[in-house]
Amino acid sequence: MAGVKLSKKGLLYLENIMTELEIELKDRPDAIRIAFAKGIASDSLPSDEKQEVSKFEFPISVVAKGDEVLLFKHLIIEKYQEKIKDEELDKYILLFVEHGLLTMYNEINKLTNMDNYLFYLLEKHAIK
Repeated sequence: MAGVKLSKKGLLYLENIMTELEIELKDRPDAIRIAFAKGIASDSLPSDEKQEVSKFEFPISVVAKGDEVLLFKHLIIEKYQEKIKDEELDKYILLFVEHGLLTMYNEINKLTNMDNYLFYLLEKHAIK
């Protein structure tokens, strides 16, 4: 699998999220994986509209390696309720990363100065 490039907005969102969660640059892959998880867990599907592409590229292996590739492919198939071609998997993973980044960015912007996004995530996604 090849690398994919984030949109300029996606890169801006990623930088803001990393700042909010105090994620260091060396740990950026963790933020990308969190964004994918948020995107795939979302109730809505990602937008497929074309956006201006940034220069920031990451390998799909940041999100999925080995057996995870097949698992994530089937999660995406479940979301769309249709088959996807193997050669389109990179595109779909990028769509869900971008969707997750937008979701997280919007959640952060709704918080007050007294709120902490990490605590918000724990409360929202706590297993009961």
